[in-house]
Amino acid sequence: MFFRARTKKNSIQQARYGRGLVLTSRGAHRTARGTTKTNIISNLSLPSLASIKRILIVMIAIGILAAAAYFIWFSGYFKITKIYVQYEEFQNENSDIQTYFDNLKGKNYLFTDPTKRNTDIQKAHPELSKLIVQKIFPNTIKISFTEFPITANVESIINDKSIEKVLINSIGMIIYHDTENPNLPYIKVITTKESEENPQVTTQTETPVAILPPAPQLQAQSPLISQENLTYMLSAVKSFEERFGMKITELRLLPQARELRFKTEKNFEIWLDTQIPFEKQFLKLKKSMARIDIYKTPLFYIDLRVSGANGEKVIFKRKK
Repeated sequence: MFFRARTKKNSIQQARYGRGLVLTSRGAHRTARGTTKTNIISNLSLPSLASIKRILIVMIAIGILAAAAYFIWFSGYFKITKIYVQYEEFQNENSDIQTYFDNLKGKNYLFTDPTKRNTDIQKAHPELSKLIVQKIFPNTIKISFTEFPITANVESIINDKSIEKVLINSIGMIIYHDTENPNLPYIKVITTKESEENPQVTTQTETPVAILPPAPQLQAQSPLISQENLTYMLSAVKSFEERFGMKITELRLLPQARELRFKTEKNFEIWLDTQIPFEKQFLKLKKSMARIDIYKTPLFYIDLRVSGANGEKVIFKRKK
């Protein structure tokens, strides 16, 4: 009877709902509800750990760039505060060179190019053989320069009156006024009204002097003597004294004739063509000494300018 009653009850439930046997339990319903909640949470969009790292890296990079920009532009660490010229011993102090850079003070060291001023400085100061401008980290500009060496004393004499004494450098530029260096050759430029077109030059010392174009006023910004003539003149004197063991007491340069004449301690002159290397002309003199003794023969001059068929023609004039 127990079995049948249970079967009848199940049949009644089956008939009421119009379906087959449905087995239900509280545990089954609880599991179904739990599964639904899990699905809802999994559908939410949460950032991954890699994405979070990328965002942090970008934020840190932006912070670093902002700090660097502030440090470079606004902190004052890179503002130029010191500009100075480094002078060498006995160097002419061109104090105005630094003034070309004074307006750079307060500007940013990293974005300033002080070498742009070099061209203007060297135009105004042709006596400089080298100009170096350096940036010293983090806020300093250092300026150094090298000058052409001083090579000779020049005295301008007009109508037997000394006008000015100057020192010139190796390119013929005036460096110092109203001064002299006894260790350097003396060049006297003598101009008179009667011979302004062909000035004469003499000396009272055993150092070279030269005939030069009229120089009533010595201009500091243009060569008093051309570099080419000055170099030829001084090199020829040095070479002659070393080759022949004879001092030069007077030197004359005739630019228009392209002729150089210098007087020796034996009181005769050597004539050279400035368009021909002096070494070549001295070689002719050396070879001619087999028939003329320049140390014992009284002479007025020896002319080495003329070229013969074999290139060794030497003209000379004896004293009676």
